[in-house]
This record gives sequence, structure tokens and C-alpha cells, in this order.
Amino acid sequence: MKYAVNAEMIRYARIINGLSQAELAKRVGLTTISISNIERKQVLCPRPQIVKNICDTLGISVSEVYRVGGDPE
Repeated sequence: MKYAVNAEMIRYARIINGLSQAELAKRVGLTTISISNIERKQVLCPRPQIVKNICDTLGISVSEVYRVGGDPE
């Protein structure tokens, strides 16, 4: 079974938390480009640890950002 990340949920949670892409990237140890690529669906299935770090930082559960089937839409 494939999983894809709900990019809109990550972007929404980041904005609600008042973070820029650069601020989120710094907190989770990624580059701003990496966060941008995830939010723009250029990276559909980031490594699970990256997703966990993003979710922990944004205060959302991992299950909220995964979609079954690999279809990000």
C-alpha cells in the first residue's frame, strides 16, 4: 500500500502556527527548498522521520498528513 503526504495540511498547519517555510525548515533540520517542495507536491512521500519531525513541530498527528493510495489529491 502506498502513502502520500497531504501537502495542503502541512501548509495550512504551518500558516496557522505562524511559521514561514524558512522557520519550519530550521526547526526540523531541512532546507527551505525541501519544505517548499513538500508543500508544492514535488516530494510526495518524504521519509517517515521527516514527516514525524514536521508533524511534531506543527502540533499535528502523522495520521492527519498521510493519504492512502499515493494520490496526493
